[in-house]
Amino acid sequence: MQVRYSPYDFDVHEGPYPYYARLHDQAPVFRNETDDFWTLSRHADVRAALRNSDGFSSRNGFRMEPAFWGPRAESVIADLPAHHDRTDRAPNNRGFASLPTRVTPR
Repeated sequence: MQVRYSPYDFDVHEGPYPYYARLHDQAPVFRNETDDFWTLSRHADVRAALRNSDGFSSRNGFRMEPAFWGPRAESVIADLPAHHDRTDRAPNNRGFASLPTRVTPR
């Protein structure tokens, strides 16, 4: 059976785990030509991609819909790492570091 996967497919929404398992086992690096995206389904591949901003980037936005793509995609996630570190992560990290490390329900 050929591997099929689209996050827009209602069958995937109803039960995604068999799709994820098939991707993981049969197509860990999967190309969806129709929707024009790649999917990585193994932890080591995702981790490597996250650490390689030269080869993998969200500079054109983080939404999959083509209407939201482009170099002018505005978001913290779309910032390139060097700019993102300088402008957002460092100040935010200081703020988050002062939060309590444990949350208890009321």
